[in-house]
Amino acid sequence: MNSWQDEVEDKYDAFLLDPGMGPMTYLTSDGRVLEDLRGWDGDEIVEVGGLHAHSALIAGARKTGIVELLELIPQPPPGSSVCSTCDGKRIAEPAPGFGIELPCNECDARGWIDAG
Repeated sequence: MNSWQDEVEDKYDAFLLDPGMGPMTYLTSDGRVLEDLRGWDGDEIVEVGGLHAHSALIAGARKTGIVELLELIPQPPPGSSVCSTCDGKRIAEPAPGFGIELPCNECDARGWIDAG
């Protein structure tokens, strides 16, 4: 895994956000989020967006202590509303009483819902 990490970091000018319980995720210097599917469920490195990207940024902020990573998640546009599932926290229990909070599926872990 270390050789894969070194390869991705060098090739994409990226750093590891999360070694994960799934694909390793990275943030590139130009702001893209990558998943390394090799050794997990594929054989390529792909750029992700939406819930996958936001979840990687949340995990990266937790694991590295770099809370500024959360600033890369889009801010709410005018007319949007706070997500009622996560109350704007970006994380929520998938079901009441679950005991663990995960990135919120309702709002793609943004903390807000589009008005439209």
